[in-house]
Amino acid sequence: DRGRDAAWRRSKNVGEAHGMAKLSREDVARIRAMREGGAIYYDIADTFGISYQQAQKICTHKSWVMNGPRSKTSKEVAA
Repeated sequence: DRGRDAAWRRSKNVGEAHGMAKLSREDVARIRAMREGGAIYYDIADTFGISYQQAQKICTHKSWVMNGPRSKTSKEVAA
């Protein structure tokens, strides 16, 4: 049933709620702030224990789209 499928997809654990998540919302905000401050992807990745590709995806908003309760922006974290 399509209704059940839609409800199941919405209830999946994503982001930091996922059991395998390495990063929190605050980590993601710090990653984006580091990049805005001029850090390179390799340094960001090394700092957080992730691949440089994942760091790039986070910084370009292709991964870790923050939905739900508002988290701090990268500028707020940097301040």
